[in-house]
Amino acid sequence: MLLCVAIEAVITYIYFEDNYENRYRPWQSLLIGNAIFLVPYSILFWVKPNVFIANMILYLIVTVLYAVSSYRISLKSALFHSTILTVIMLATELLIETIFSVIYNDFVFALMDSQLENVLKYIVFAVLSKLLMLMTIKLISSLYSYKKNKVTGDMKRTYLISLFPMLIGLFIILFFHIAARYPLPRWLVLVLFVLCLVSLAVCCLIYVYMIKIQRDENELMSLQAEQRKNEMDMQYLNLLEERNQAMQILTHDYKNHLYAIRNMSGSEQTAYIDKIAH
Repeated sequence: MLLCVAIEAVITYIYFEDNYENRYRPWQSLLIGNAIFLVPYSILFWVKPNVFIANMILYLIVTVLYAVSSYRISLKSALFHSTILTVIMLATELLIETIFSVIYNDFVFALMDSQLENVLKYIVFAVLSKLLMLMTIKLISSLYSYKKNKVTGDMKRTYLISLFPMLIGLFIILFFHIAARYPLPRWLVLVLFVLCLVSLAVCCLIYVYMIKIQRDENELMSLQAEQRKNEMDMQYLNLLEERNQAMQILTHDYKNHLYAIRNMSGSEQTAYIDKIAH
């Protein structure tokens, strides 16, 4: 359960890192987040480990504390985004729990003792629910980014990338559906279970990395567009400078003509003016 809380801390870090300026270095922010999350949850699990409402309220509180302590964000915004994260976590857990209850009447692993069965049940539930939570907050961050250089980018590619973790998650559900109903050897179930989790972890890393690459590309495109705008502004300023210099030359010549006319007699002035006019 504490490992699940640590994963929630990392997901929370990813969300605020995507949308707000960090006060510390990434590794420092991760350490602060895990400390803020794990300490109160350790106390809660020691007292009453299965209080669902208390878990939700505590998550909201520690998320607000983590946001205001590690990021440049107002308390009001921290409370707003923490509420969003809490709702997403609640929705994803309820969704995965509903899917399991529909698919399995009794989620029992073949040829396994009760303790290992319970551990694997919780691992599967935690992995799939946190995977769905991660994908949801990454999609939200891609759609609504609060950074200065914010762009939505190519959302079609984001949706396609998100299909890979979904497919792995569906494969895990299918695997446990088979393991629950057919007498597979215990070692085979454990090996397949580990392979599924490793595949899911690698897939999630690729997903997060691809989203980061897309965001970097979007920021680069934004910088290039701004650079082109600056170049156009510079060309316009250079044109204005050239016109200003031309006006100064014209003014200087005009004054010289006036000085010359002033020093001439009547007939000379008439001839000089006719010369300038033509």
